[in-house]
Amino acid sequence: MGDKIIIKSSLIFSCLFLYLIPIILGSNKPVYEGYEFSAGEFKKELKETNISPHFSSCFIDDDTDENMVHIPSISEFSDGTLVSVWYGGSREGARDVSIYFSRGNKKGPYGYKWNTPRKIVTRESASKELKRYIKKIGNPVVFTDEQDGLWLIYVTVSIGGWSGSSLNVKYSPDMGSRWTESRRLTLSPLANISTLVRNRPVSLCGIDGEEKNNLYAIPIYHECIGKFSEILWFKILNKDGDFIYTKSRVTWGTSYIQPSIVPVSTKQAIALFRDCSIGHEVIMSESHESGRDWNAQHRTGISNPNSALCAIRLSDNRILMAFNNSRNNRENLSLAISRPDKPDWDILHVLENEESKEFSYPYMIYGNNGIIHMAYTFDRSRIKYITFNEAWLKKKAKTNNE
Repeated sequence: MGDKIIIKSSLIFSCLFLYLIPIILGSNKPVYEGYEFSAGEFKKELKETNISPHFSSCFIDDDTDENMVHIPSISEFSDGTLVSVWYGGSREGARDVSIYFSRGNKKGPYGYKWNTPRKIVTRESASKELKRYIKKIGNPVVFTDEQDGLWLIYVTVSIGGWSGSSLNVKYSPDMGSRWTESRRLTLSPLANISTLVRNRPVSLCGIDGEEKNNLYAIPIYHECIGKFSEILWFKILNKDGDFIYTKSRVTWGTSYIQPSIVPVSTKQAIALFRDCSIGHEVIMSESHESGRDWNAQHRTGISNPNSALCAIRLSDNRILMAFNNSRNNRENLSLAISRPDKPDWDILHVLENEESKEFSYPYMIYGNNGIIHMAYTFDRSRIKYITFNEAWLKKKAKTNNE
């Protein structure tokens, strides 16, 4: 009996130690000074593609034979070419889960032809490249840098569940044809576990205007004991795939994860969070120091069934959010719109709504040509891709008000 008490006490102490390490060490690490949000993050110009309303949809992964696909990410090169990554296998967390990659080649002002998906990370390849045992693979996020380098950040787990996860980086200099070997990020010197990635990186540039946009604020989060959000400050050093990094805290407590960061000026940004508490609402916070510090979080009144969301800024300063509009399930995927200076959100359009099905993990980017690109999990069997423009959003808003 005494041995059981000692073992239980040791486990509790170990868990508390793992929880406190990111707080003690992560909060004391410096973040990069002399940077602010890039103008391209919040200054959106209407293009010719926004003259007439446009909406289209297709599936990226028609040719996949996997039983389950989940959690897509999408990014764009300067020439308009798109790339998307997601993971797929027999089920979430299975040993056969791999990360898939597809390239979307531009066909006309709106259309894209997606290549047949191919595996770029497997459990076996990750184990070999990282030189450590990998039990399973999780969330991937892909983004392009200013010089069209392509970066992949993805989750691996060596022991336990998602709370035992680590982050890893791969780089491609040629739009995803070739990749460097995976490199594991050390985000805590003593307990380098329980960090996951989700949502779109945000670019920053030097305040003096001389340094290029080579710093990215990447939303990450922690799931061991406490659940909270952080930023991975990721600085690209050259075209060879070299980088340095650190992290800082966004939220405290045990409930708010997977932040979607939306800059509204060089200094200001809002962040919207997934709510893991019984409150089941979208959570919001603001930063006035280019993401270095964040105000206390508050509830928006918008439903969230403990599910991922994504938000972007439009050309007229409104914020567009894709989310599951429910407190209980992921059967409804909707678009809502708001202004950064107003707390109210209006439901603009229901993208999906079908009983007993799941439509989740939306990921949006505002394209170079003014088109909004979005990918999301379609009932865990397909990755759906849709495009629309601001003219279509305005038409929806007008119809809703009639």
